[in-house]
Amino acid sequence: MLKILISFTLNLFYWLFAVFFVHIITHKFFYNEYSLIIAFSYIFNFIIATFIYYVTNFFSKKNINNSIVFFLAASLLKIFLFYLLLYPFFISDGSITKDEIFVFFIPYTISSIYQIERLSNQ
Repeated sequence: MLKILISFTLNLFYWLFAVFFVHIITHKFFYNEYSLIIAFSYIFNFIIATFIYYVTNFFSKKNINNSIVFFLAASLLKIFLFYLLLYPFFISDGSITKDEIFVFFIPYTISSIYQIERLSNQ
């Protein structure tokens, strides 16, 4: 079990790091600046996705119905935490631009897809 959890964590880190690297380069190319919120968004999604995977994996060993309920509840919690932690940075200038939407949804999508793929293959 520990091997599965470590494998998930390392693979998610590698995927998000690779996408983060490309995201930073393209953001620098188009906007000629580095935004710290990009790094915070990737770290946020990595931590939350890892937590959700660990706990869902734990519940799946006990009862599959509990794991589905937890996964859905934790996904809602992830969106709530987004509005609590990241959204204020996005609306601080009075509007939300396309690049700000991508700052959250690129790591969110990568981590969610990888998380669901790994959970469904168990």
